[in-house]
Amino acid sequence: MRFYTFGGFNMKKLGMILCFLACVFLAAYLLTCNTNIDDEEKDYFRPITPVKVNPPAPDPTAPEGQLIVVGNKIYNMRTAEEVRLTGANAYEYDIIADWKRLGSSGSRLEMSIDALFDIWHGNVVRLPLEVNNSEIYGGHGQKMPQGNYPEYIEAIKYFVSVAERHKKYIILDLHTYVMLTERCMAFWREWIQVPELVNNPYVLFGLLNEPLAVSWETWRNGGSEMGDYRYGYQQLIEMIRDAGAKNIVLTAGLDWGYDLRGVVGEAPSDRKVYALVDQGSGGDKSKTGYGIIYESHIYPWKGMEEWYAAGSPPGKTMEFCYNDWIDKIGTIRKIAPVLIGECGWQFTDVAFILSTIPDFDDQDKRNAMMEAEFAPGKAAHHTNWMPALLEFFDDEKTYGSRLHYTAWCFSMLSSPILLTKAGWQTGHDPNNYDGYDPETATRRMNLLNSAANSLTPEQRIDLFTPNDFSGIYFYEHMRAYAELRGEDVGPQLYFRSQE
Repeated sequence: MRFYTFGGFNMKKLGMILCFLACVFLAAYLLTCNTNIDDEEKDYFRPITPVKVNPPAPDPTAPEGQLIVVGNKIYNMRTAEEVRLTGANAYEYDIIADWKRLGSSGSRLEMSIDALFDIWHGNVVRLPLEVNNSEIYGGHGQKMPQGNYPEYIEAIKYFVSVAERHKKYIILDLHTYVMLTERCMAFWREWIQVPELVNNPYVLFGLLNEPLAVSWETWRNGGSEMGDYRYGYQQLIEMIRDAGAKNIVLTAGLDWGYDLRGVVGEAPSDRKVYALVDQGSGGDKSKTGYGIIYESHIYPWKGMEEWYAAGSPPGKTMEFCYNDWIDKIGTIRKIAPVLIGECGWQFTDVAFILSTIPDFDDQDKRNAMMEAEFAPGKAAHHTNWMPALLEFFDDEKTYGSRLHYTAWCFSMLSSPILLTKAGWQTGHDPNNYDGYDPETATRRMNLLNSAANSLTPEQRIDLFTPNDFSGIYFYEHMRAYAELRGEDVGPQLYFRSQE
């Protein structure tokens, strides 16, 4: 944990009063601009006090399900009830081919969205989309053969209708990296012309998956970096609002979507505030939409470089991870809503990602570290990491709001996975399997490859069984919050294995 002191005068009470007044001024200012800060640079004391949010008055004329951002919370406009988004990413490699199976064997992606809402009781699905219609990008984007872009839009419209049928939410995530290019801007110019999406109360726009390797100035306002011009989030938001689209938009931080310090003036090398403003071009506040949600992605390797730089203290990885979440996300969630767009734990994923970081590129040392810190019974094992993550998500007392989330990934096609899969039943050693049951794994893989419309309700429940190392925690959490929303969740279907 970090602690901050105020130096200068030897008048302690005066310092405390000034700090309090600065916090009140900042909170009042943020509330007047829908939690988003103007272009000019701001300076203020840390830590700030969470904004005090007055719920909006119910608006019976608002579209059913319409959300709006007020302070650091999200509300249903019609009922004025606070809404917390809890769900997962649904992923399908070839969306067009899956959509075309609707008339024959049935859509696997539709089956996944139904299961997320009906079996796991989430209320939001994040759907990764591809910027390009002629290539497969980055391993997670969908396959879109050249010339089939109109079909792709039709497919996405159908899956949006699946979420609408449930009266739950769908985030259309532009699943690319670095920063916005001209192709990204062209993507959104086309998609904000689709009537079924624009101002649809159940559709949120995830503007860019994971920004990285640019300055905060470029992140917000655009600029020439890495040999190319990159557009900023503020430019894209204003383009969307100028077109009349009021949909809530999501904007991810730097460092692969993780770091949001620059939004509140806490970036180590740049103390300017780069918060975004919900407006049209030229500062046109008459074109304000339903708000901006900031987005972060949290995985177990976040905080590991800091742990290494501190001398790799044994058994302290979880402490460094938790403090890093506070550092990168703690302040912004006090003044604006934050959705963790990707999160999850898997032993093999941690080992792979760390292998790409220079501090951990020696395989023998990395393997020894993984066994010492991430293996069963160790500091960063899922039995410690996952409860700590959800505790951080739920800490409304400290931050004035709970984090929203869409866990990665409600599929057997991309990891860290939430579902049980052959070889990854515990997420520890895929060569050891830790109690792996070949018969059960084979049955589930056969179900996955079966015609979606031929599966019985019992088979679907079996297919969407959460794994022990990530999925079961999110399943229990989504189910608990569905109960708080007043949903009839029925009996609990899945339980944690004995550790």
